[in-house]
Amino acid sequence: MNSDIERFIKYNKNKGIFILIFGIFFAAISVYALTAAVTISSLLMCIFGVLLGVFLIIVYFVDEKNYKKQINDVMSGSKKTTLIADFESGTHAFNDKLIVGQNWLIGNRTGLFIEYSEIRQIYQTIHKTNGIEDGREITVVDENGKRKTLCRLKMRGKSNSELESFFDFLHQRNPNIVIGFK
Repeated sequence: MNSDIERFIKYNKNKGIFILIFGIFFAAISVYALTAAVTISSLLMCIFGVLLGVFLIIVYFVDEKNYKKQINDVMSGSKKTTLIADFESGTHAFNDKLIVGQNWLIGNRTGLFIEYSEIRQIYQTIHKTNGIEDGREITVVDENGKRKTLCRLKMRGKSNSELESFFDFLHQRNPNIVIGFK
């Protein structure tokens, strides 16, 4: 059973290691530049770089801690078997960016897995820059009011028909979910 859990974590876990690497790199370069800082403005830029790097490193470790807590909470309780069963037998949707199970939604590399009963609202978010679409995602609002990205979608509405049937399925599983677009 441990191999099932390891495969689940590998599929689901957010790859935040890039944040850690960027934070270390940014802090190291800024410390190096600090030795050559001549003016007040260059000194302030170096200090800002070090602080930004340290902030990114802290964000990485806080995310890791929260994910491990979430995994431990689910894996130590009675929900473990339904989560692993849904992971093993669920339907892969949106080009394998999401597993839709009987009781759970499991995002691929988003760090999000959520039971249908915990979802209060779900909608598609369309990001635009200067009026040009640059991304779409499915956003979930849980029972505590926290917004989380479930998965990224193809741009320009290429996933719309699959998205509509997905929302219909969710409404059947939990009629209390507010479904819409934002």
